[in-house]
Amino acid sequence: MKIKSFITKWLLPPNFTNLILAKTKSVSWSGNYSSWEDAMKDGSGYADPKISRKVLSSTLAVIRGEAAFERDSVLFNEPAYNWPVSSLLLWIAVSEDSSLKVLDFGGSLGSTYFQHKNIFSGIKHLKWNIVEQEHFVDMGRNNIKELGLYFFGSMEESESVSPSDVLLLSSVLPYLENPHQFLDECLDRKFKYILIDKTAFIENDNGDDRLTLQTVREPIYDASYPAWFFSKAKFMKHFSANYDLKFSFIRDGKAADGSNYEGMMFTLK
Repeated sequence: MKIKSFITKWLLPPNFTNLILAKTKSVSWSGNYSSWEDAMKDGSGYADPKISRKVLSSTLAVIRGEAAFERDSVLFNEPAYNWPVSSLLLWIAVSEDSSLKVLDFGGSLGSTYFQHKNIFSGIKHLKWNIVEQEHFVDMGRNNIKELGLYFFGSMEESESVSPSDVLLLSSVLPYLENPHQFLDECLDRKFKYILIDKTAFIENDNGDDRLTLQTVREPIYDASYPAWFFSKAKFMKHFSANYDLKFSFIRDGKAADGSNYEGMMFTLK
């Protein structure tokens, strides 16, 4: 039996299977760059307008009911859920008396929100703030009218308008120029919960991060941009003083050099 057939019949829903196989074929990593600037010279960047236009088109299709959800602009016809993340968010909602106030940093046009919208329907007080690049914010504000879903250009703006309990960092830290500085700034804000998802880590002797060029091809989109692989020991040091590691999990799929995608949730001490 072929691997694809085996996975499809016995292990995973078809949309998850297709996503994993598409990612394997459509995403690759190369290089070990010494600086963000050097990696950018070889890439096209994530700010390419064609990416946001495709994401908007897919998101609107989901809102119209023409697809179940989108991920990285790819549409899926059947519901499927990120159970580790959605379960932890529900755990938080229960802990907070049926209140879930999320700051989804780098949350696109609401990918995680719309994918799990029906799961969150029983929460009495749901607020989902997305912080994104300016062109994503403009697209969200002009095209998506969803009660409880808001778009902001910075964390400062989001928190000043409506403070959040949960900081969600889903597959976003690898694409920041200075992720360690950003993490320190986040920790200074003392969110009650920090939920990190689909972030790749490497095990090495020197404790250094690796900076690569990630190349994405159709059927997702055509683009290339810098992407970090973090030293786990170095990464975890950020949280040791003021946060406890409450949960951790391994995500599906592999990244460069067989690195695991991991997730974790921290709670404020």
